[in-house]
Amino acid sequence: MKQLLTLPAFQFRSSLPIKPNHQGFSLVEVIVGMLIALLFVTTSLQLMVYALVLASQGRGSSTAKNWIQEDLEQVKSLAAAYKSTILSSATTVGATTLTVGWTTGFATGDIVRVGSDPNNYTVSGISGTTLTLSSGMTTVQSANANVTAVNMCNASTQANGFAFALRTNLPAVATTTKAIGGKNYTLTRGSAGGGTTPAISSTAPFNVLQISYKVVPEGETTPIATLDTEVIPDAAIKCP
Repeated sequence: MKQLLTLPAFQFRSSLPIKPNHQGFSLVEVIVGMLIALLFVTTSLQLMVYALVLASQGRGSSTAKNWIQEDLEQVKSLAAAYKSTILSSATTVGATTLTVGWTTGFATGDIVRVGSDPNNYTVSGISGTTLTLSSGMTTVQSANANVTAVNMCNASTQANGFAFALRTNLPAVATTTKAIGGKNYTLTRGSAGGGTTPAISSTAPFNVLQISYKVVPEGETTPIATLDTEVIPDAAIKCP
C-alpha cells in the first residue's frame, strides 16, 4: 500500500493591532458633557424663575393700575356732577323752581345759569332734586338744558375756585389696603409733591385739581404703580 504524504499545518498570525469597531468616551469627555448638561439645566431653571417673577410682577402692576383707575372714576364722577346738572322738565316764564336731575354740590347762595338764558339766578333753597330761585325765570328752557353754578367761574383765590370745592367734597379712598399676590399694598391719593391731599393749580380761576396716585408694598417705599392726573369739574368747563 502506498502511504499518503502529510504536510505540516501552518498558522499565520498578523503582527498588526486590530482596532475595535467602537470606542467609548474618555473620563474627561464624560465630565465635560455632565458639566454642559448641568449648566443647561441651571440656566433653564433660572430663566423659568425669572419668567415667573416677571409674570407675577406684571399681574401685580395690572391689579394696582386697575385699583387706581377705580378710585379715579369715582373722582371723575363727582367732578362731572358737582354744581352742574340738567333740567328734568321744561321751565316756564316766571317759574321760581327748577326740577333737575341731581343737586350734587349746589348750595344756597349759588348763582346759576339755565340753558341759553343769559341771566343769572340765585339759589335760595334746595330740596331733593328741586332748586328754588330767588326770582322767576324770564325765558322758557327745555328739558335736559344745563343748569350750572357760575359764581366760581372767575375765582381770584384758590379757596373760591371749583377745584378747592371739589377737593373738599372728595370721598375717602374706598379701599386703602389690598392683598396682591399674597402681599399687602397701600393706595394713596395725594399730590405730586408728596402731599396727602390733591393739589390745586396755581393759576386763576383755580379750577384744576392735580392728583397723584401711588400703590406701595407694605413696609416699602418704592411704588409698583403711579399715576399723575388732572381733573376739572364740568361746571368749570361750562362757565360762560
